[in-house]
Amino acid sequence: MPVMAEVADKLPGYGDQWLVAIVAIAVCSALTWWRPALWVVGLLVTVVLGWGMLDIVLDPAMRSAVIAELGMGYLFSGFSAAGAVTLVPLLVAMIRRRHNKM
Repeated sequence: MPVMAEVADKLPGYGDQWLVAIVAIAVCSALTWWRPALWVVGLLVTVVLGWGMLDIVLDPAMRSAVIAELGMGYLFSGFSAAGAVTLVPLLVAMIRRRHNKM
């Protein structure tokens, strides 16, 4: 009989995912307000955060264990948090440009 370990103990929780995302959003949004072209930094942070979730999605055993223990919402939450790091600074850049044109 194989020994099974809980996967949830080894992964960051929902709060940890969003805490990292909120800090990254704040930093990237501040950079974007300063220089609108720096929204690309948010894109790079999104790639890094999304890359950290890819091992969960690509490994069938890990994916099924995560879905069984934490639910599909965990994966959705992780990728949503990562995507928000690009989306919010991009919106800040658009608002900043529009504000400067007025």
